[in-house]
Amino acid sequence: FTLDVDKMKFPSCEIKKDGEGNITGYVASLEYGSSYAIFVRTNLSSTSSNLSFSYAEGSSSPHAVRVDKAGNVSTVGVGEDTIRIVYSNGLQSYAMNITFKVAKNYRFTWAQLTLIVRKSLGHFMLFAFTALFSVGFLFFFFDKRLPRFLGLLMSSVLGFALAGFSELIQLYTPGRSGRWTDVGIDTGGYMATIVLTVLVYGLVLLIRFLIKKRKEKQAGDNSENKPLE
Repeated sequence: FTLDVDKMKFPSCEIKKDGEGNITGYVASLEYGSSYAIFVRTNLSSTSSNLSFSYAEGSSSPHAVRVDKAGNVSTVGVGEDTIRIVYSNGLQSYAMNITFKVAKNYRFTWAQLTLIVRKSLGHFMLFAFTALFSVGFLFFFFDKRLPRFLGLLMSSVLGFALAGFSELIQLYTPGRSGRWTDVGIDTGGYMATIVLTVLVYGLVLLIRFLIKKRKEKQAGDNSENKPLE
């Protein structure tokens, strides 16, 4: 098989060949913050085909690109990454590498804005919403202040573990990679809900305390001013 270079619309793509003119691989230059797609052109017709994408041997994290099962490429970092494409027609399998060189562009594009929104708001809000369920559970099942605060502390630890575990899963998912920056964004969203809950709950307790003290003071003043019979 070969890649349809014209259809993929990479900024530039170099076709590597051996001494006999056979294609041995590709080197494509991409812009960070943009999305692309890999299109395969088979040399022989086949009724059943299967494409798989994975990081080539020797690729190390953090990765510069991610590729899903459909061949959609998203740039997640600046640098060089190699993806191995395996094509099977049911009888034989063929493999080829494509090396992506991701460079930082210095113009702000719509794709970059989409990437920022997806990262900062998508992950952030998802974990903030998850923490909301945790808060609701704690305040529904516990009436005392101490268990609630201890539960919020434990929930914070579990939120960080959940963020780390979600990125760990991606390390073993073809075309995906785990990043500490994503762990930080996820944990930040979770902790935002926890911190806001602590502040609001603490303010409510303070107001209740002040109201109670005021009522006690008024009751004391009334008892002192009450005329003796």
